[in-house]
Amino acid sequence: MIKGAIFDIDGTLLDSMPIWENAGARYLATLGIKAKPDLKERLDALSLPEGAIYMQKEYGLSVSAEDILEGVNQVVKDFYYKEAVMKPGAYALVKRLKENGVKLIIATATDKEMAKAALIRNGIWQDFTGMITCEEAGAGKTSPKVFEFARQKLGTKKEETWVFEDSLYAVKTATEAGFPVCSIYDTYSVGNAKEIQRLSNIYVRDFSEIGDYSFSNMKTVLTIAGSDSSGGAGIQADIKTLTVHKVYAMTCITALTAQNTVGITEIMPVPAEFLKQMESIFTDIKPDAVKIGMIASKEQAEIIAEYLEKYSIKNVVADPVMISTSGTVLVEETTRKILYEKLYPKVSLLTPNIPETEFLSGIKITDKKTREEAAKVIADRWNCAVLSKGGHSEENADDLLYESFLQEEKKEKAVWFPEERIDNPNTHGTGCTLSSAVAANLAKGFPVEESVKKAKAYISGAIRAMLNLGQGNGPLNHMWDL
Repeated sequence: MIKGAIFDIDGTLLDSMPIWENAGARYLATLGIKAKPDLKERLDALSLPEGAIYMQKEYGLSVSAEDILEGVNQVVKDFYYKEAVMKPGAYALVKRLKENGVKLIIATATDKEMAKAALIRNGIWQDFTGMITCEEAGAGKTSPKVFEFARQKLGTKKEETWVFEDSLYAVKTATEAGFPVCSIYDTYSVGNAKEIQRLSNIYVRDFSEIGDYSFSNMKTVLTIAGSDSSGGAGIQADIKTLTVHKVYAMTCITALTAQNTVGITEIMPVPAEFLKQMESIFTDIKPDAVKIGMIASKEQAEIIAEYLEKYSIKNVVADPVMISTSGTVLVEETTRKILYEKLYPKVSLLTPNIPETEFLSGIKITDKKTREEAAKVIADRWNCAVLSKGGHSEENADDLLYESFLQEEKKEKAVWFPEERIDNPNTHGTGCTLSSAVAANLAKGFPVEESVKKAKAYISGAIRAMLNLGQGNGPLNHMWDL
């Protein structure tokens, strides 16, 4: 998983190699002289001072070799300050890595002030923690010193620090030093393209070819829930929600259902021992968050709690799914006992609706004050945050987040998320969708309050989209924001 990125400048972030190929010709143009076709070939075979002397004699220049070098340097400098542009897809890539928490740094042989000026003008300098030049490292990129210095400044492990380069010698150095490498095509290194591709972990002609999943700091969420054959709730709603939030969705199915928008005709629980699905996931792709929905038996509840404990899983969001819309208690007492004693103490956030908030707290909710009191009882009982969902309210759709920090800071916090009731009868899967959206944001590293705020905005948009499918209580439009 990527945690650090070391970017080259010329030919990688910036489409700037042509200036190094035609700086001499550009300089001559400032003097009103047209360069001969073989100028680049001639200069490539010479050192800089030798090249200046060659130009002086070949073109009959009246200025000194030192003045020629200064003039060429000014041409290059003007290019970086005024003209240099980023390669296609580079800007978006830098921004995406930064948003995903990846630490970024520059490692370059280019003059520091020129490189910085070009990055400032292109709007990405602020995204980098700094810049290490080959001059500062005391070696060019045939040595891994500059990459090691950059990695140390980032404070990341080598295997988690990707090098982005375009030239063969730099790619070879970084690869041999043990860094994962993403290389990009450049006309300057076209002759070495095949060898560069062979050495690199990823090779692209354009940074926009790199999809969201190539090496990004992809966050993962496991949803533990039942399957809804109509696709509106349960596992299916969770996968849609998580995907829209650009996190990787994994599943542990607790039950199969035969249902549609009209109702459920049959439920077939998955044998508790087959929840070993969870262990298959935890031992390979440990999730950044877990969402728990329908639990079909007390045996399932016990196994879920056992695995959460065994693998020290964090950011667990549980939707109680205890009370039906008609007020019927859906979970038998023996199962509730296991939930209360073993599972809920391992939960980070519980998301009961108003009837479930009353049921779990034992408090009749009549106003905002009693709702806060009920949420406090639940939070204190299981030492978790509580999101009391307001969809069952007849007046509005206000949600309440109650967080208790009694063990840490000895304080409590109640935050209301007001929302008007949306006149849409199609709300099937709302609870599943909201809890999955919260889990997705927790996985991305947002605190609970911000995660709920973002999830609330998403669910409101999904309801407002007014999708109308089926003959009964239809599903939400999970893709409304795509």
